[in-house]
This record gives sequence, structure tokens and C-alpha cells, in this order.
Amino acid sequence: MIDVGLHPQLDPETYYGLPFASNSRLSLLKKSPLHLRHALDAGDFDTEALRFGRDAHVCILEPHRFDDEYAIGPDVKLNTGAGKEAWAQFESENEGKTLVRGGPGADMLAMRRAVLAHPMANTLLSGSGANELSLIWDDPTTGVRCKARADRFTAAAGVASFVDLKGVRDASPYGMSKAVAQYGWHRQAAMYIDGAFAIEPANRWYIIIAVEKTPPYAVGVYEMNEEAIDAGRRERDKLLKLWMQCHERDEWPGYGDGILDLNLPGWAIDNWEKIA
Repeated sequence: MIDVGLHPQLDPETYYGLPFASNSRLSLLKKSPLHLRHALDAGDFDTEALRFGRDAHVCILEPHRFDDEYAIGPDVKLNTGAGKEAWAQFESENEGKTLVRGGPGADMLAMRRAVLAHPMANTLLSGSGANELSLIWDDPTTGVRCKARADRFTAAAGVASFVDLKGVRDASPYGMSKAVAQYGWHRQAAMYIDGAFAIEPANRWYIIIAVEKTPPYAVGVYEMNEEAIDAGRRERDKLLKLWMQCHERDEWPGYGDGILDLNLPGWAIDNWEKIA
């Protein structure tokens, strides 16, 4: 079993196989304990969106590795004879490499150019630091063992900072504020900062490099503020207590056994009143 501490060389397969609490698993727990239990039993799953994000991270964070180990193929339709033939030819010419479809591959390269052309993003990624830094720690309140894996850790901006690269639809301040709430990135920031503090007390920042996945591939660099991180801490603490209870009792409820109230969201009611 992996010990508590910082692990800069931990391979992805080992990290993702660790049964500890992580931000992504707390997101499932927030939906319901049943969803978390299913994910823990079923193991890791793969989707087109996850593959794109994983490959885009390599393209941007490890460009030399991407250029050596990946091959971008033709942008063909695989439900046609010509497309299947072209792809089969591409596969035979690039045996042993990770293959990327032409359209997504072009987007990844454009995202890389956009990120590296952004002065602050370039500084954060090209200065001294470590990519794919894994953290393992015990939550001081519940004792739950936790894990996190930061895209990058660097002091290039003058303060020791965790840097996450996010491929997003909307990298504007408004779009990012919605994404933070939707995906729990404020909770992720709290996991990084407090997890590292539990291992080695020091002050650290959490920075997001957001790059849009479609033209014009706009880039925004954001520092998570303390108000957002504190909100993430409160949510994390509640979920870790629930995590502990579910494991201790071996109880994994879904949405309840009775009839639940179903209401319109506030924004829908407000919109209807404006129309009326």
C-alpha cells in the first residue's frame, strides 16, 4: 500500500487503483452513496470525453512525449468503407502508438498552441516544477485516507502553487464560475491545499489554466479565492463524514425509499413569472 506523502513518480494505474477518497469519488458520493459504491465495485471506466481530456493533458503538459508516443490520424468516418480503409492503413503505419482521431487531435494541438502563447500559462507550465504530483494523506478530522493528483506543482508564479489544466467549453470568468460549482473544483482546491498541508505545512495556491476545446481556443488563468476554497472545505468535510459512515456501516443508499418532493428550480420559476 502507498504511504502518506508526496509521490511525484507514481504511475497513473497505481494511483487510480488506490481505494482512497478523492474529489471525483466525493462527487459521486454527493450524488448518492449508491453511485459511489457502484463506481468502487465496477472500477475505472472510460468515455470519449475522458480520453480526450487525458490525451489533451499529455499533448499540453508533456509535448515531447505526445509527439513521440501519439499519432494523429485522418479525420474520417469509420462507418464508411473508405473511412475504415484509411483508418486501418493509419493503424498499420503507427503500431505501438496511441492513436487519436484527426478532428480531436487538431483541437489538442490548437489548445497547446493557445496555452503556450498565453504569457502566464506558459510561465506556469515551462518553469521549474513537477507534473502529475500525487498526494496521499489522512484527513485530520475523520481519519479517512485521501488522495489527489495535481496536473502540476510549481513556484513559477512566485508562490508554491498547484496548477490544474482544464479543457472547457467556456473559459470566461462567468463560464468558469459555473464550472467550478458544477464540477466541484473548489472542493478539489481544498483537497490539494489541505492535503499538502497535512503532509508538509506551508502556504500554497490553487490555479486553473482553462482553455476552450473549440475555436478560438481562448485561455484564462484563474486563482481560486479563499471564499471559494472555504466553501469547498465545508462540502468536503460533510462528504468525508458520510464516506466514513457508509464504510463503517456498509450502507449505500440511493435516493431514499419513500416519495420525494419534486419542485421546479428557482430560475425556472423566475423565468415563468417574467413571462406571465
